[in-house]
Amino acid sequence: MKQFISLIVLSALTLSCLGQVKPTTQSAANTHNVAGKSRITNPEKNTPWPYKHSVNCSIQDKNGDLWFGTTDGLYKYDGKLFANYKTIDGISFDGMTKMIEDKDGNIWFGATGGIIRYNILLSKSQRKPSFTGTKLPVSKSNISFSETLKGNIYESESVKPVNQLIEDNKGAIWFTVGYELYYIDKAGDFAQCTSMGAFLKSEKIQMSKGYPDDFGISSMCEDSDGNILISAVSCGCCYNVTYKIKKERLHNPCVLNTCQHNKGDAKDLSSHNTELANSLKKIALENTNTNIAFGSVLKDSHGNMWFGAIEKGGVYKYNGEHFVDFIKNEDLSKSIVATIFEDSKGNFWFGTYADSTFTGSGVFRYNPHAKGESSIAHYTNKNGLCNNHPFSNDVITSINEDNTGKIWFGGDAGICNYLSDVNNSGKGNFTNFRQPEGMNDDHVNFILKAQSGEMWFGTWNLGIYKFDGKKLVSFNE
Repeated sequence: MKQFISLIVLSALTLSCLGQVKPTTQSAANTHNVAGKSRITNPEKNTPWPYKHSVNCSIQDKNGDLWFGTTDGLYKYDGKLFANYKTIDGISFDGMTKMIEDKDGNIWFGATGGIIRYNILLSKSQRKPSFTGTKLPVSKSNISFSETLKGNIYESESVKPVNQLIEDNKGAIWFTVGYELYYIDKAGDFAQCTSMGAFLKSEKIQMSKGYPDDFGISSMCEDSDGNILISAVSCGCCYNVTYKIKKERLHNPCVLNTCQHNKGDAKDLSSHNTELANSLKKIALENTNTNIAFGSVLKDSHGNMWFGAIEKGGVYKYNGEHFVDFIKNEDLSKSIVATIFEDSKGNFWFGTYADSTFTGSGVFRYNPHAKGESSIAHYTNKNGLCNNHPFSNDVITSINEDNTGKIWFGGDAGICNYLSDVNNSGKGNFTNFRQPEGMNDDHVNFILKAQSGEMWFGTWNLGIYKFDGKKLVSFNE
């Protein structure tokens, strides 16, 4: 079961830094769809499950525009029309997986095969979108975004997606592909392959006695002190680990892989590994067990860090030194936590992944102000959670809250919302949305709350939906 769960969570994250350099930089207007459309079109809308096209991620930028990352390129919605940017428009890759907006208003897109930046200043001065990016895998330690692509053939047999993407408090960008960790400084001119991938791979091989299974970085975040935390998990053996890269060592040449050590020389390699060891700390549970990794992370309104464990299950808080298992609930402790959300009343919601039976555990609500057993409420399809569906399997991977206080859930069985009673007792009512209510695609990848208060949903089968407060609106042709 553990191997199966790891495969679901990671879904082929591994990509080596070995291979020829294939960087690219392009900048172009939306040449194939200048006018835009009010709806999006699935090029293979009658494709049976498993669908080939999906809306994977979304953000709303500082200007109020909505961006949607899909397997069919990038969509930007200005409130009236969708503009679709694809490889012919300069974004380099069509398969979008992650996106963030940095402090300067630039937008970074993680994709299957590379990283892309939307430059806000150039876009405004040129009066057309400006995208730059680099393709992966790379063998050069310092990959300039200004280099020109020469050929389009990867040395790697499979191209993996960017699966984690964050900006640190100094304005640097960090992203992961498989077990490799990359760094881009604030100037955004170079993608740097760090030494973390080689370190993790070496440690994993030692722990598994050379077992060559796939593995990758399952989560990454910056803690309140400016350290970078990364978790790695393996599919075929018990290799779960969480490391802290100390903030004062983030720019160490050996961490960034810019040091002059000759890795082929035993003495130099030993010096290099010593520098890495001094830069890292393995984070343990309070019982000193270090065999734990996480797939979901939340920094709450008070600055506390919450982590959802992958194989062991349960929810942990991070005290700066250890992970603390403080919620004593047997059902939650056995559940693989996919997402963590804090609502406006201070409650915490935990949505769960599927196990080996393709069944999740629904959602748990933790009220930190209640005591004992009353602090945890557990909801499944038996309570009304997204149960108006033949495949109501209690998998919930997205949670958000609207302006009326309703909590929205999305997963394998469409979307639903929950309105608690006035006493915040954990008792309330569920409302379900699926095909009869206008949702033709059931698997929900994300829930986005817009500045206007409208709720947006991205689904498999290239579906984009909006709930305007009264009804569900589809933006698919």
